[in-house]
Amino acid sequence: MQSFEVTEISIGAALLGMSPLPGLNGDFTADIEEILNWNPTTIISLTEKKEMEDLGMRDFHFLMAKENILWLHFPIKDFGIVDKQRETLWGTISKSVHQKINEGSRVLVHQRAVLRLLQHSVHSVHMDLL
Repeated sequence: MQSFEVTEISIGAALLGMSPLPGLNGDFTADIEEILNWNPTTIISLTEKKEMEDLGMRDFHFLMAKENILWLHFPIKDFGIVDKQRETLWGTISKSVHQKINEGSRVLVHQRAVLRLLQHSVHSVHMDLL
């Protein structure tokens, strides 16, 4: 079993963290503790609701609100593409993320398939910062 890990990229004073979904490797509670220890101000979930629920994340947004962590949901279907309507939603999320990055905050992005997450996140954040 693989351990839960947050991979970080520095963006000025801010940190962009990337991780698998909590619970993916079987220990949801331990994974949540790792997330909280990383101390994010914002979490972006790129996974569909059903995938999250299958891993015990049904109340994830309530848990994050309780910890005063902003939770943003931008689900991307496995091997799917982002259509024009979804691009509009990403624009709204991107503005919030830019604000957090400019403040030097920690922003965590997670998804079930970490490789896909890395590809999408790095490309999106890089393009948004240009």
